[in-house]
Amino acid sequence: MRDLSVIRKFGKRGHIESGLRLDMGERALDFPKDVFQDFLNSLSQEDFICYPSESDYNSLTEKISQLNNVPSSFVNLNFGSDQSIRNIFELCAASGGEVVINDPCFPMYKVYADTFNLKCEAVHYNADLDFDLTTMLRKVNDKTNMVILANPNSPFGKVKPISDIVFLCRELQRKNITLLLDEAYIDFGGESATSLLGIYSNLIICKTFSKAWGAAGVRCGYTLSQPLNILKLEKIRPSFPTTGASLKYLTFLLDRPYLKQNYVKEVLEEKNKIIKTLDSRFSFHYGAVSWIHLNDVDDNFSLDKLLQAHNISYKNGLRIPYDNRKNWIRIGIKPGISHLLNQCEF
Repeated sequence: MRDLSVIRKFGKRGHIESGLRLDMGERALDFPKDVFQDFLNSLSQEDFICYPSESDYNSLTEKISQLNNVPSSFVNLNFGSDQSIRNIFELCAASGGEVVINDPCFPMYKVYADTFNLKCEAVHYNADLDFDLTTMLRKVNDKTNMVILANPNSPFGKVKPISDIVFLCRELQRKNITLLLDEAYIDFGGESATSLLGIYSNLIICKTFSKAWGAAGVRCGYTLSQPLNILKLEKIRPSFPTTGASLKYLTFLLDRPYLKQNYVKEVLEEKNKIIKTLDSRFSFHYGAVSWIHLNDVDDNFSLDKLLQAHNISYKNGLRIPYDNRKNWIRIGIKPGISHLLNQCEF
């Protein structure tokens, strides 16, 4: 029986209209209406009435394999990357085992560790909101089942170079320990470690369509690893890892990669505008993610009022390691948000 003390927290959504949904790391802006209408025109009743066929999944898997330059035997589909992560926990967990994570991190790592009765060994950030991998390796012991690293890291967006990932894979493979590499935000910076998949059998990479691709509501993510690992994950995959309409939507996006590329370009350009135009009254932390952490000289009293007046959904009341302020704001980036932030009055 699983531990009934597992704690799940579900945040309330604010405004989800285009340009207002800056709280969840989603695509902040709707697609152009004519582009999205093309997708709607492709739908049929059968996409909703019928179960998808395995050939439909194979077709999507092949497109994903081409996107990542790996064989299709290296790909496993799932309901979002969080379901992929859960399945990897199920595959790797051993009674009385441990998992090494950083803190803070994606909350579901801790949830799944608790679900499978694994002890979490946490690596804390340093004053630069980063941590070195030797510190992480010091947490590894004979009970360690898995090490989890998000790259770019969440929530602060620090990027580890491929040389660091090679070092971590090599050291963990010697100890027969799995490295789960979460690349949810890889489109916003850093180099994917997919080139290492043919070398290290202990490397499992999770990716998602929920961020840069603009498909959070579709709930589809995927796992990349060597075929033996994928074969094991396929055995615990849901019968239908995504819906018929979702398959069409993802195919639609993958056939139009410029939609993602243009959006990422807009986010990165706007991030640079924020960094360059905000004056000394603001403190901020940013990295290779689609948001920025902000605080002003009065602990965001003024900025809260400004954002709420414009019906912007964002995260507030956050803490940053090594900072005493209690109301850091995390806000997603969209074109024009730098102009709005500069309207803040003190």
